[in-house]
Amino acid sequence: MPCHANLCKGRELQKLIDAQPWDQVIYMGDSTNDFCPSTRLQSKDIILARANLLLEKEIKLHPELVKANVTYWSDPTNALHIIQSVFGVMASTKTLPSISQPQTLQSLSSAL
Repeated sequence: MPCHANLCKGRELQKLIDAQPWDQVIYMGDSTNDFCPSTRLQSKDIILARANLLLEKEIKLHPELVKANVTYWSDPTNALHIIQSVFGVMASTKTLPSISQPQTLQSLSSAL
């Protein structure tokens, strides 16, 4: 799947990954332009793909290109529950911290 001429999300994500060490990358997307960055992730990373949309279709058409763990979400509430489970946050007792800059999973977990 070719990227848009004016922006390759995969290239931009790769710049962030290369800029510093990351414990884990979690990428959320729903369209074909999210497939390229999904192929840049490693087996320790997570892709949160919206169910029944184009990213899910691309991942299922080309599973050999995706190394990361893929989890499908259906609506914002479902996505929130998945994210909370990744960070070990109980929906009834805590909320996720506000994030203004990219952080590692370890630094986010310690903020909780």
